[in-house]
Amino acid sequence: MYVTRPLSLYRKSPIALEDEPPAECPYPGYLVITDEEADEQDTLCCGAYKKKGVEKLPFPQDRMLNVVHSSVVEETMVKKVWFIPVLDQPLSSNQYYVIRAKGRYKGLACTSSREIDSKLCCLFNDGISDVKLKPLDHRNVYQQFKILRHHRHSFFAKSTATNSNPP
Repeated sequence: MYVTRPLSLYRKSPIALEDEPPAECPYPGYLVITDEEADEQDTLCCGAYKKKGVEKLPFPQDRMLNVVHSSVVEETMVKKVWFIPVLDQPLSSNQYYVIRAKGRYKGLACTSSREIDSKLCCLFNDGISDVKLKPLDHRNVYQQFKILRHHRHSFFAKSTATNSNPP
């Protein structure tokens, strides 16, 4: 079960990210919701402009975010997703389930491919085949991703499962 907290709380007090989820129920977690104070912090020039990107973790769960995948050999892809914190983990772990927010696969969770799947796939082609999107299973470690900072305004994901590759 999730408990909601305002994004401004974590901006004011980053140490709150270390808080363990409440233990009153099995599989607890926090959802971060954008509040008025956080919205004000994201506006520039007296409200004329609003910041588009997310600069710091945690990601808010009441916003769809764009995930951009660019590659030298493939066309750049943009997917709208929700980042939902992994249950039983503090927000400081930066672990999320990634849920598609639009299109044919709306509501399905991204899943990492196992290295064994990649090796079998690579015998027949040059790329790593992504595992099909599936309904969220909070116990499936292949659906859990650690989000890491790449540059000032960008992030990348690693699978929390050993011997696996994120989609």
